[in-house]
Amino acid sequence: MRKLAIVLILIMPTFALAQKADAHPSVDRWKQTALNAGWKTHHWPMVKCIIWRETGGNPNLYNPEKQAGTPKGWGSYGLMQMYGWANRDWLMKFVGGDLRKLYNPYVNLRAAKKLYDMRGWRPWGGCRR
Repeated sequence: MRKLAIVLILIMPTFALAQKADAHPSVDRWKQTALNAGWKTHHWPMVKCIIWRETGGNPNLYNPEKQAGTPKGWGSYGLMQMYGWANRDWLMKFVGGDLRKLYNPYVNLRAAKKLYDMRGWRPWGGCRR
């Protein structure tokens, strides 16, 4: 009985986190914005997973991508962590030369949809269809 209790204690936090990720208000609040930005309803489970994994629903996050040797200001922005340096050939034009516009959830989700249309889910990885 004691071993069973220990196993349940170890499993319960993982289960609770999985449940929290499935129905997290900080991510769910972006569904309509995603749809308005061009994502389809059938895309939402993957988009939701990516937003949860990348930012937890916080549109103001920035990752400087220092380990990749990314120049200052060219890191990953916003909900879907759009990587400026890796996408500079089209992304700078898309945001009118100002990557900080990617902090706007609608702009970020539109840019992410464009990237998805070009490369599928590959740029994000980590979430399963």
